[in-house]
Amino acid sequence: MLRYFYAFLLAFCFFTSNVQAASIEEINRFEKLITEGDVVKCTTDFSVTENNEKYQLSMLGIMKVIYSVENEKRYHTTQYYRLNGSTISFVRHEMDIIVTHEKSKIKEEIVPDSVKVFYPLAPEQEAILAEAARKTAPVFIDHEDITFTTFPDYQVKVKYPSISDVVTQYCRVQMKK
Repeated sequence: MLRYFYAFLLAFCFFTSNVQAASIEEINRFEKLITEGDVVKCTTDFSVTENNEKYQLSMLGIMKVIYSVENEKRYHTTQYYRLNGSTISFVRHEMDIIVTHEKSKIKEEIVPDSVKVFYPLAPEQEAILAEAARKTAPVFIDHEDITFTTFPDYQVKVKYPSISDVVTQYCRVQMKK
């Protein structure tokens, strides 16, 4: 119960000032609230170009905290990708991600052995996509690119190695009861 009161108090402090980039102190306090069993859901829309064709995609990512220690969390994440306008996912990725804090950045790194890809329309591509995901370089997120909106929601700007534009993800923390 105290955890939820603290979360409310923290949110009240965030949002009675203005919505702006989060400070390292705010991020650290927020991170301490997220513990094992909590779930973070993020959505984003982005575009990719392949063979001179531009595709608009939507992604839903569901990350469950597997373990949480000082300055490090491990999430099991499932990501569903679909073409904009479609209600059916055409690719699903599952993997573990280790998130650590380094100075004014957050580092997200894929655990290579945990990657699984499901691509029902082209199962022969699953191994190729999984191998590409395993080789993905770590992603670094500047603290200034994280904005708290309405607790427990936040948004974050991310530059993925495989996408040319910066992507804004809209996220919500669902704390276990």
